[in-house]
Amino acid sequence: MQRTVVVAGGGISGLTACYHLVRLGAVSKVILLEGSGRLGGWMHTTRTEDGAIFEHGPRGMRPAGLVGKNTLCMISELGLEGDLLPVPRSHPTAKNRYLYVNKSLHKLPTSIG
Repeated sequence: MQRTVVVAGGGISGLTACYHLVRLGAVSKVILLEGSGRLGGWMHTTRTEDGAIFEHGPRGMRPAGLVGKNTLCMISELGLEGDLLPVPRSHPTAKNRYLYVNKSLHKLPTSIG
């Protein structure tokens, strides 16, 4: 039986849904609908006039359990392992947060105390 599935949205969730539908052979055809001129949804990069670069949207993951294993398998199957940057939870990068105001980064406190 021929089945077509339409996926609404080309963000990370829509793209992942398409990947799994095709990989599992669950349907004969997948149609992806995206309203903007690019894929990725919230995930994108912007540069300010002064050269600052900002990554928007999900930019990290903590793979755990079956979902984490499946995510890492998908990354491997797509040949994206080289794009991963492992960061231990103890590393300052995993904790530091900044605000960009008046062309300058301002570090936010990491705790209330």
